[in-house]
Amino acid sequence: MKITQNYIDKCNFASKILIESNVKFFPLNPLVIAKHYNILVVSYEWFEKQGLGTEKNCLEISKDGFCFYDNNKYFIVYNDKVSNKGRRRFTITHELAHILLGHINRNNSTLAYNDTYLRKQIELEADMLAICLLAPLYIAHMCDVSTAKEMQSIFGLSKEASENIFKDYIILRHNRELSKIINNDLCCNFIPFISEVFYKKAFYRKNSNTYH
Repeated sequence: MKITQNYIDKCNFASKILIESNVKFFPLNPLVIAKHYNILVVSYEWFEKQGLGTEKNCLEISKDGFCFYDNNKYFIVYNDKVSNKGRRRFTITHELAHILLGHINRNNSTLAYNDTYLRKQIELEADMLAICLLAPLYIAHMCDVSTAKEMQSIFGLSKEASENIFKDYIILRHNRELSKIINNDLCCNFIPFISEVFYKKAFYRKNSNTYH
């Protein structure tokens, strides 16, 4: 991974969102952000019960989730039957990213882009912002994350996502580029969380070295 201005911008935007939404702990609960920005998050089952479409229709759009704009309201509809909690968390956060990045609005109520290249770009943008929200790499650095498994545990990610994010984290840390995405306000916001992580680490080390 290479630090780009686009990535720095997404990190800064994610920091702004987390601070404005008063998020202070991880794993991230994306519903807190959705509530702050007045975005309605509902399940495929709820969507069907309201007569807005069948669950089958939803699954044809996406196996995980989608978002749309209707009647001055933003909606995120997700498949709550997906068993992996980390994957559900990523899906909702990814759809939040689409909305917060302005990919849908009153003029474009869905992500029905005909241009394949444009659609690919907005999906990459949403992924980037979602990752910056779910696992800010400078916060991971402050927590001294040392393995992909630890990344998964601390930030509540799926195994696949944690391994991919950890690879980027190691590269940036090795190249001493993490300082480019530091946000002092964000770090201050997460001091209690970072302290709790270190306390748990110390407690685990102490007890794993205790013999009975």
